Amino acid sequence: MKFLLVLCVTVVSTVAYKCCVPKQMEGNVGHFGGYYQDGSGGGVITGLTRVHYDFYAEKIATVDFDNRIINDFNTSTQYIIVKEEHCWKAELPGTYDDFTCIPDNAIDLGPLVLGIDVLYGRTYGVQTTFEDTNVTQYVTVTEDDCVTVVVDYISNGPETTQIQCIGFYDFTLGFKDPSVFDVPEICNGVETVAAKDAPKLGSHIMQWIRRTGYQ
Repeated sequence: MKFLLVLCVTVVSTVAYKCCVPKQMEGNVGHFGGYYQDGSGGGVITGLTRVHYDFYAEKIATVDFDNRIINDFNTSTQYIIVKEEHCWKAELPGTYDDFTCIPDNAIDLGPLVLGIDVLYGRTYGVQTTFEDTNVTQYVTVTEDDCVTVVVDYISNGPETTQIQCIGFYDFTLGFKDPSVFDVPEICNGVETVAAKDAPKLGSHIMQWIRRTGYQ
């Protein structure tokens, strides 16, 4: 996993063009961090997740060991599938672009080079609020095609503080197995619950992969 470069810059600006991930791609996401919760102490957060983006179907799917999450923005529904045996359905706020594009109000922190003339990128700062939790993210993407390289994530809420370093790697265009987006029959007839009531899986990628924060 590649680690985050901490940048110090003196001149910033807002985003001047629409930066979104490629329309169909998949790859790996590794993350490491920690949290502190009032009254119960803290701990380490770590995990490895496979993520798939499909602009045309407006879906994002993630696979984490035996867990699969399908985010269907056409129906504003998130499907949480455990071991292909249990299914939950939750409301999915926002749009596909909210999860895959740098927002217009992001702060452009300037360009960077990873390695010696190896990879040219750009870093953006994004600040949002979700349910009384302030979220700050520093997102580094490739300069040419806006593929995410690393996200530095910090959240401060009334009861919980969290920090994570999230690395994106081995991304390719297209899909090896498009069925990752298919909703299994066990989800038929399942009642949809509010987003806040959905089960939180151990390294549930959609809790922090969104660049603009939850609405």
